[in-house]
Amino acid sequence: AIPLLRRALLSNNYFIQAAAAEGLAAILDKDSIPLIIEACQRAPAEGASIIAPSLAYFDDARAQGAVDTYMPKEKATLLRDAVSRGKKPFR
Repeated sequence: AIPLLRRALLSNNYFIQAAAAEGLAAILDKDSIPLIIEACQRAPAEGASIIAPSLAYFDDARAQGAVDTYMPKEKATLLRDAVSRGKKPFR
């Protein structure tokens, strides 16, 4: 599944990219963090804001920094709180 999800990060559709990023987060594929961040960098602000939430599930400084960069502070705080309480991707 990982190669297919990584390929989906290159889609022109931000919703497909976001679903792929969330799938990679669900399996905690840390090697995909740079690829998810790159998808955020290529996307306009609206697209990046729907891709970036997947990064909140990773216990990784790069991922958390990207969450701060691409998500509004209030949403990032709420998501991190939910993740700390056990929220999983796709739920």
